[in-house]
Amino acid sequence: MVKEFWLYAALITTAVVVNATITLKVDPAGGNDLVFFEDFDSPDLDSSRWLIAKKQWGGLGNNGGVVPENVAVADGNLILEAHGDRYTGPVKGINRYGVPRVHGRRVGAAIATKDYFGSGRYEVRAKLAPVLGACSSFYTLHYREVRPGEKGYEMGGAVVNHEINIEFPGRPSEGAIDEVAFDHGLFNTWRALTPGDFNHAYIYLGRPMDDGQYHTYRFDWHTGGGTSGGQPRVEFYIDDQLVHISYDEIPVYAGRFWVGLWFPDKWAGKPDFDTAKMYVDWVRITPLNEPGDKRGVSETYANEGWASPEEYPSYALAIATNTNPSSLTPLIVADFDDTSATTSLGGRYNTFRRAPSRASVGITQEQPYGQSGRSLEITYDRKSRGWCGLWMRLVPEGQVFDAAGYRYLTFYVRGDKGGEDFDITLSWDRTWSQNDDSKMVGNIQDFLPSGVTQQWQKVKVPLAQSLRFDMNVMSGFAVVCRGGSGKIFIDQVQLED
Repeated sequence: MVKEFWLYAALITTAVVVNATITLKVDPAGGNDLVFFEDFDSPDLDSSRWLIAKKQWGGLGNNGGVVPENVAVADGNLILEAHGDRYTGPVKGINRYGVPRVHGRRVGAAIATKDYFGSGRYEVRAKLAPVLGACSSFYTLHYREVRPGEKGYEMGGAVVNHEINIEFPGRPSEGAIDEVAFDHGLFNTWRALTPGDFNHAYIYLGRPMDDGQYHTYRFDWHTGGGTSGGQPRVEFYIDDQLVHISYDEIPVYAGRFWVGLWFPDKWAGKPDFDTAKMYVDWVRITPLNEPGDKRGVSETYANEGWASPEEYPSYALAIATNTNPSSLTPLIVADFDDTSATTSLGGRYNTFRRAPSRASVGITQEQPYGQSGRSLEITYDRKSRGWCGLWMRLVPEGQVFDAAGYRYLTFYVRGDKGGEDFDITLSWDRTWSQNDDSKMVGNIQDFLPSGVTQQWQKVKVPLAQSLRFDMNVMSGFAVVCRGGSGKIFIDQVQLED
């Protein structure tokens, strides 16, 4: 288990972490000599060659990530589906911690090769999703977080992001987000995420690429040296016509090859649609294995954020359904009708704080949920430094609770003024109190899209889908207050199926 300091470390996680039981291949130090070709003629996506992404990026809260329910194989095509702002169907998105959102808007799909590839020719024959707001993309990616003193730190500082991508729709320039169209494409090279370490090319193509036709999108990646290498560069082609050559910020680290349909933050336009699809006829990778390739270096999150084998598609798009046969009676953990500061399972609760931030907790009879009894009142003042909030241990210290069979931690919440902001974390195993071992599962707006109001609202935190969370050894949860000061009221904490 990877331990993260539960008060703030999870807030800077850069990628979703989702449990997966797939056996993953690492980047072979010697490279690949064989041509990789996939025509998607099988009714199933080959899990020995492909990973299905289950993660979120592109801005906190901006989209619902990419999910396996939106991946299908049919009629000799890979089909990636995107759900825009008009979508009201059953598929839900996720936040960056892997927790399902309450709706399915701005949710896309993506797959990536299990193997790593370096210099070579990358080709995709595809029909783009013909909508603004969703990005049809083809790219290589090697992502690694590097600390001072570690090998590679000089190449991009804290983050090594070696990436080559082709993306649609495009625009005439960086700031021209009001001129997004399919007669422009983005042809980019990256070595890091810091300004000056990536190169964006905004290319006018003279024709729209959302024409309902299949086109072949290709880039030739040269890391330098060898008989065909020469100067490091990336050549970009559409239907075998050269459209751009980049000589700047050329990656060298071998990466996985991705095909995706995802939702950027504003620059691809407004996703004013219900459902759109990108069709991929085939993918071909022809390795060059040039001397400039760097191999055998692991990514930071190489094994995280992928769908499990049972989530892989067949001909039809999967529809998320509840197959949990449990019918457990809801378990009331705390209703706050007494003032003992204990739960029904013998645990306790209190505030945590680090100066100059402050928090206090008390029991109040003011407007309880259900119009009778009491509720918990959290008064907080979160400064730019320090932290504060509420912790609740379900059972006595040193013990754990077997929550298997329960699917949700639920509670009711209201604010003194409305707009109060906080994050929710879950904890597990007997060492929580000693090691502060807890996992961020989301911000309150992930569960209440309109946020906290002055009226009571029910919050449902999924347990089974929460990240690296063992439901057999549940310890408790926490409310981590965010900026500003205010009062939060909580009532009826329960475990439900």
